[in-house]
Amino acid sequence: MRPALTHMTASGTKSQFKTVTVVLLLIVLGAGAGLLCVEVGVRIYDHHHGVPLMSATRPSALRFDAVLGWAMRESYRRVYTQYTHGGSRYLVRFSTDSSGGRVCDDARTGARRKILVVGDSFTEAWEVNDNLEYYCVAGRSLGALVHGFGAGGYGTLQERMVVERLLPTERPDLVIIQVCYNDFINNDFGLEKASWQNNHFQRRPYWREGHVEFLLPNHFPLWFEVARMHSRIASNLYDGFVNRSAATAHSVEQDIEKDGAGHPGFQTASVETRELFGQIKQLSKARRLAVFATDLQEPYLSGYRRIFQELDIPFIEDGAAAVRSASAQGVDVFAHDGVHWNETGDRIAGEALARAIQRISQNEF
Repeated sequence: MRPALTHMTASGTKSQFKTVTVVLLLIVLGAGAGLLCVEVGVRIYDHHHGVPLMSATRPSALRFDAVLGWAMRESYRRVYTQYTHGGSRYLVRFSTDSSGGRVCDDARTGARRKILVVGDSFTEAWEVNDNLEYYCVAGRSLGALVHGFGAGGYGTLQERMVVERLLPTERPDLVIIQVCYNDFINNDFGLEKASWQNNHFQRRPYWREGHVEFLLPNHFPLWFEVARMHSRIASNLYDGFVNRSAATAHSVEQDIEKDGAGHPGFQTASVETRELFGQIKQLSKARRLAVFATDLQEPYLSGYRRIFQELDIPFIEDGAAAVRSASAQGVDVFAHDGVHWNETGDRIAGEALARAIQRISQNEF
C-alpha cells in the first residue's frame, strides 16, 4: 500500500503546484492587463489634449538632441496660463524660431548691432511672453537685434556647444552667457549625481579631465530609466518620485552651503567651469563677450567672480541685484515657483542689463 500512497501524494503535490502556477500566472496576466488598460486610458486622455497616441512621452518645448542632450523644439508655439509668486494670473504666448531660439522681433528699424544670449531656464523664459524676456527688454533699450537661446537645466558645456553652433550663422557683435548658481552643479557629473534639487535625470555632456563624456546622473535602476521612456505610467511614477525626493531628500547643495568654497566637489566644478569659459572666450575672441548673473547665491557668486576676473570677462550682476532689491521692497517679481522671474522681474533685469552693456561697451550699443 505504501507505493500507491506515495504515488497519490506525488500526484497531489504536482496538482497543487500546477494550481498555484496557474493562479500566479493569472494574477500576473491580470495585473499586466490592468496596467495596459491604464496605459491606454492615459494615452487616449492625452490624445484628446493634442498628444500623439503612440508618442513615447508627452511632447514638450524640449526635444532630444544627440549633441546637447536636449534642446528647445524648433518653430514651437504654445499659449498657456501662468501665475506670479504673489498669485496674479496672466497669459503667456511662447514661441521659438526655426533654430529653437526666441527672437526679439520688435527692435528699432535699422538696428546696427546684434546680440546673442545663451543660457538656461532663465533664458528659455517659460514664464514670460514673447518679446518680454529680459534680453528683449535690453535689446529695445539698446536698439539692437537680440536672439536668445536657452533651455532648462543647461550647464556651461551645453552653452559652449550652442555658441559654437550658432556663431557662424548669427555673427553677433556681443555674446552674453547667462549663468545661475546651479551651473556649478550641472557642470560636474559627481555633483549632479549627488543632487536632487538640480538633477535633470537626463543623459548630458560633461567636461571631464579635458574631454567630453556623455553620462546619465541617475538615482534609479537602469530598468526604471528605460521603462519611463516607453510608458506614460512609468514616466508619471518617475516624476512623482523625483519631485518628492527633491523636496525631502538630502541634496549636495546643503553640503556646499555648509562647507563653502572648500567643498571638494565644488572645487572640481570650479576648475571645470573655468576651463569651459576659457573655451567660450576663445570661440568669441573676435566679438565682445560678457556674462550675466541671474542670482547672487554663495559660494557660487564668489566662484564666478574669481573665474571671470582671471579670464578678464565682464561679469554683470546688476540684473540679479535689481530684481532682489525690488523683491525686498514688496514688488511681485517671481514666477509661481519662487525661483524664476515673471514678466516684471524680466523687465527689471533687462533694464539693468542694458545699462550695464552700455557701461562696459563704452556706449557702442
